[in-house]
Amino acid sequence: MQKDAEVVKECMTSAMLHLEVAIANTPPELRDELRSRLLRSASFKEEPQEISPRALLRELRSLATEDARISQMEVQSLLDKKEVEIPADAFMEQAEVEGVVVRVAEGCWMFFE
Repeated sequence: MQKDAEVVKECMTSAMLHLEVAIANTPPELRDELRSRLLRSASFKEEPQEISPRALLRELRSLATEDARISQMEVQSLLDKKEVEIPADAFMEQAEVEGVVVRVAEGCWMFFE
């Protein structure tokens, strides 16, 4: 980047970057109308933020009971909320393999603290 370059906008997704570039290359008097039309179009909908397994496990740990237990239903609820398309059992089995949790009963895990 050149020394005199100025950051005018920061974008969290490639779709929003594309939108901002299109807006910047449009005459000022047409920008508001273009922005509203593009935001309504399907191609400029916000891309879902990818969430890391580590971040999911942190959230699950915060939802666990005082004795660090969490149920399959609670895990699946969080995965559904975050739009993660993986079954709770599969996600937690991976956590077991990594040594983060231990299965204490069918559909119930305990976090190592």
